[in-house]
Amino acid sequence: MEQLDADACVKLLRSRGVVEANDAVLRRLVEDHGRHALTVGLIGGYIGEFCGGAVAGLKSLGEIDLSDLDVRIRPRLKALIAQERRFARVAERYRESLAEHEPATLALLERLCLFRLGIDAATLTSIFTGDAEQIQQVAGPALAALTPDDVQTTLERLTAMKLVEASSLTLRVCEFFNSPAAGWNKHSAVPAIRMVIDMSSAGTALRSFQPTENSQPLRVEHSDDQPPSAT
Repeated sequence: MEQLDADACVKLLRSRGVVEANDAVLRRLVEDHGRHALTVGLIGGYIGEFCGGAVAGLKSLGEIDLSDLDVRIRPRLKALIAQERRFARVAERYRESLAEHEPATLALLERLCLFRLGIDAATLTSIFTGDAEQIQQVAGPALAALTPDDVQTTLERLTAMKLVEASSLTLRVCEFFNSPAAGWNKHSAVPAIRMVIDMSSAGTALRSFQPTENSQPLRVEHSDDQPPSAT
């Protein structure tokens, strides 16, 4: 597991919207998150998005509990598990904040997790918005009520937050939120959604979806930088 040096981590935090002037405060924060690029970037994005850029606005994430691990576990594996749990608690904080303040955004992000290979915005909108009963079942009321412009705006924001990746043809949730380390499976509606989709006419559209040159993922320019690997 690779670690960034502290100065690089501080720079990463500032690039994600953290405005804390005291470098010592930021150094403690990055050490608490293992100086792992992905985790540091996510906590920086969270502070920038939900705490107004102020570290003081971040509620305690709690200690990492490793008491369940075998005392004979190899140090490298123990360090990896510890970092996965640091990452999971940050991912959980995103989920909690979105659930409280932006349920439609959370619903859209959860449903994007269904499409590991990506989907375009027009298809996503057609499946998960509208008044039809099946759509209400699959999307939930908050997401189903969005207009196409609302979906577009939400996708652009999630892309800017680096929670969604946009390619030339499709968009998808960043792989780290689809990983077991994120811990979203224990809360997410994804398993139930998948079952409902498989039972509905929407399932045919989903299974037959193939990106084409006419697919419209986002009406937003995006950089080519991608989040670093989770390992």
